Amino acid sequence: MIPFSDQSNDDDESEDLIGLALGLVEDEPPRNLGQIHLHAAADDPSEARNLQVDRIRQNLYFLLNDEDHDDDSLHPPSALIARTRLRVEADRRLQPKWQEALHEKPSWRLSDIAVAASVFFAFVFGSIPGLQRSQYSSANLACSSNLLQLWRGLEQYSSSFNMYPNAVAHDKRLPVGAVIALLLHSGHIDKSVPLTCPGCSDEVCVGELPAWNELKNYSPDVDQRLSSLLSGAYAFHPGLASPQGIRHLERKSVNPFRARVPLIADAPPQDLKFQVQPGNSLTHGGLGQNVIFADGHTSFIRDRKISQFDSDLYSNSLGKAHAATTPMDMILVPATTRLPD
Repeated sequence: MIPFSDQSNDDDESEDLIGLALGLVEDEPPRNLGQIHLHAAADDPSEARNLQVDRIRQNLYFLLNDEDHDDDSLHPPSALIARTRLRVEADRRLQPKWQEALHEKPSWRLSDIAVAASVFFAFVFGSIPGLQRSQYSSANLACSSNLLQLWRGLEQYSSSFNMYPNAVAHDKRLPVGAVIALLLHSGHIDKSVPLTCPGCSDEVCVGELPAWNELKNYSPDVDQRLSSLLSGAYAFHPGLASPQGIRHLERKSVNPFRARVPLIADAPPQDLKFQVQPGNSLTHGGLGQNVIFADGHTSFIRDRKISQFDSDLYSNSLGKAHAATTPMDMILVPATTRLPD
């Protein structure tokens, strides 16, 4: 259609007729409805137009008021009926195929489940070593923090008296670990400092040990309680052996080698009699042991050897869990160790 054309158009004319008809349907049924002949023709153009409008009105009236006319008034086109029936029949033939496809093809096949399970388990098993390493790293950090607190007590004592504390030098009946009670008595360590690695089943703090005055008044009951508390504690430097008995490790003899002299470490494996056994400390899953040196640095030792000059962290140069033979003898013993005369 040409815009703004003066010529009439069939579509425009049909729209006008429908518009006229629609304007009347809402008010009332078309007048003289019973006298309209659907196939009548009129010679007068004006009368023919009116007849078309009346036909549209009548059809619209039938559509809106289907209860007011008989069943033979309107009939759908025969071609529409045929096309509708063909479409329904085609849909009926397709429907069983759709249902068969849905039933025969499950949403999850066995191969899909196997692939998903493989990916899941690969992720889980791949994450386990990382989680274990993370747990060991956290335990090592906590253990190093415990060792550092104990080392500070030893360092402050040695600064005050120019020698490292040693309980056995005061009373040869005491175990090596009684040095912690001595540090608490001298005010160089706090009661809340842990005596055990986080990997131990039982946590023991400094304040749980018998007081130094109790230990000086030695009794079997006190000795038994002390040994029980020290059974899972860290290992300590035992002091120096001499013909006169155990003596203190002097600070001046350690100063030139502070980075190489161990002072405290994780406890080694022990039997029921607290005798040292082969292998790494059990507090870190047998992977190694944390060691803190005289200069305050910590190191995770994996084979019980600090350097090429040391054969075993938990035995002296004579191969015994006893006092050090020299200031450079790298030896730590379990806290429950009682040094022979």
